[in-house]
Amino acid sequence: FGPFDAQQLLRFSAERRTLRPQQLESQRHSVGRILDTAIDFLSNVVPSMVPSFLQGGKLLKIKEELLDMFHHFPAMSHQFQLNNPDYVAAMHANLQADNAFFWRDEYGDLSCGVLDWGGFNRSPFCMNFLGCLSGADPEVLLGHEEGILRCFRDEYHRCGGPKLPLDELLLRYHLGYITFVYESTTWIDREIYKLVDKEELRNYEGILDDRFQDNFRVRCRTCCLINSF
Repeated sequence: FGPFDAQQLLRFSAERRTLRPQQLESQRHSVGRILDTAIDFLSNVVPSMVPSFLQGGKLLKIKEELLDMFHHFPAMSHQFQLNNPDYVAAMHANLQADNAFFWRDEYGDLSCGVLDWGGFNRSPFCMNFLGCLSGADPEVLLGHEEGILRCFRDEYHRCGGPKLPLDELLLRYHLGYITFVYESTTWIDREIYKLVDKEELRNYEGILDDRFQDNFRVRCRTCCLINSF
């Protein structure tokens, strides 16, 4: 678990291939089709769960922005994230609250531990923040995002890591988050529609509907998708 050296990371970050115009157009078509599925899902299948400000033109605007950026996704989520060993560390890839436990020690300080070690490896931690924070409600994340990353930055330094500039930490996280917005749309066909059909989803009365709450993977994937938008 020693740190990657800069030359190792440069070799990883250099793994970029140039796409021909025909390949770019083909990928753009595929990405657009997946985003259209997401727009239909949010607008026509689970509209009772989607905030009103996301309806209509807002979703189309997000689609246009993602299509403008999709060819940069590998750089945003991989090559750039690996260009500095200070931003690579061993951590859990999906440390949501249900993968950890919390207690107060003899001094009354809150401590935490990890229950689920699946996916633990050395990787760019700004990308792994997505697996840890994507379950947060948007208003909570927007209100505390900077504070959460500042807390991580300070603890990372306290435990022996370098002191990272907060603005670059936020930049790397935000670049990764853009790619996560698209990634979350791929779950509709890959998972949600395989676990429940459209008609049943349309009958759900909202996020608190017992039928929705009892379907763990559908609930997790759908809520993350809505929250990411």
